[in-house]
Amino acid sequence: MRLSSIMISLIPLLTASYIIMGYRVQWLISMYLIGLTYGFASALVSARRLYFLAEAAPHSALLAVAMSIALSTVADFNELAAATLIGLALVCSICYFIHRGVDQDIATAIYVSATASLSVISMYFVMTRAARVLEIASLLIGDPLLMTHRELLYLSLIAAVVVALSALTYRGNVVIGVDSEYSKLIGMKVWLYDLTAFTVIGLTSIGLLRAVGYILEHILLLVPAAIATNSHSSSEALKLAVSSSVFASVAGLLASITVNVAPSGTIGLTLLLIYTLSSIMRSGRGLGFAKS
Repeated sequence: MRLSSIMISLIPLLTASYIIMGYRVQWLISMYLIGLTYGFASALVSARRLYFLAEAAPHSALLAVAMSIALSTVADFNELAAATLIGLALVCSICYFIHRGVDQDIATAIYVSATASLSVISMYFVMTRAARVLEIASLLIGDPLLMTHRELLYLSLIAAVVVALSALTYRGNVVIGVDSEYSKLIGMKVWLYDLTAFTVIGLTSIGLLRAVGYILEHILLLVPAAIATNSHSSSEALKLAVSSSVFASVAGLLASITVNVAPSGTIGLTLLLIYTLSSIMRSGRGLGFAKS
């Protein structure tokens, strides 16, 4: 039996157990949204080998949110909307430079250096001038259990957009990931798929930063993508990335309540356990999809 099928069958059991225990349904909904969003985004990371972007995206998300908080101290506007626009502009900028011929490793190194430096400046301003120290701490650690109804609605919108864009472009991104030159020769609009993939990763990292935190975002973007490589086909890779992300989110929530720790940490550890198990199962049946 495939690992994705096992996790899909266990998710309803975990959900039923959570409901029987009488915990808040809002927390469970947020976990499902987080799992779906990271699962689909990670599937694109795996299909296009965009691991460099998955590592850089949280830096732009942290800068975008910190800048939106800083700017809100001098002007009255929606912080969530401002952070999304700033973050997407930052992510698309690295896409532009790569398409202009800059080596992606060099572009990523410069991008991370710039965003990290500006993030420190923005956070220092917020902590000293705006006196919002706790908010900066929450961006680093994250806690989906503290999400407001407004933030949950925003998360629902981000999840809907990410899932829709990922599902509609997944097969095309798989083809481009296998051979981008061939994709151009057969008339595929590679630049459009690039923009879609970059937008999905940007939306995921920005929209979920407050929920999971800057530290764990790297794991939640990269590990489901790594798990997906332990599959035998592109369709199974998508199923494995999404099921592992949703399963880890729900199981991590139950574990965090049981031991009274931050759910982001237990979600990350659950994903690492799933990756270990998927690697063991792959070694027993041969090469995975990514290496076949």
